[in-house]
Amino acid sequence: MFVINEVKVLMKTKKLKSIIILSVLVMLLFMSLNVYISYIGIKESTKKAIANQNIEIAETLARSLDVETYKIFLENPEKNKEYQMIKTFLEDARKKTGALHVYTLKIDNPKISKAMIAAIPSEFEAIPISNECTVPEEQVTLAYQGQSFATDIISDAVYGEYLTVGVP
Repeated sequence: MFVINEVKVLMKTKKLKSIIILSVLVMLLFMSLNVYISYIGIKESTKKAIANQNIEIAETLARSLDVETYKIFLENPEKNKEYQMIKTFLEDARKKTGALHVYTLKIDNPKISKAMIAAIPSEFEAIPISNECTVPEEQVTLAYQGQSFATDIISDAVYGEYLTVGVP
């Protein structure tokens, strides 16, 4: 009888170890899932905060832009005195805000946007007037409707990863 009791205790110990190991594995799975969900939430919150902050900056820049000079440029969109004045303003804004690019867009349809005047770092090739932009169609449509927009992270072979915001 003594041997039988020992076997029962040994079986109970193995069963208990199995339950503990399984419990730890399930707990690790839930903790990993929680960390992943938290990471995604933080990433999205950060992206939204950056987009909102940059929309405010873009709105301030849009209010500060010399609209009359820009209208004159749009009548004759070439590298003239008005172009240089607006580009200087945009370049100053780019440096002060730490933005990769600061540019004006021409949006005359809901699918495609065109860069008119762009301030970009000197290591990149200059963007020609009326050059088609990488702004996704969804955001171009919002801009066409007169709304502000923010893109998701855009991956570009030339410029790397970036987020674009735009305001009317």
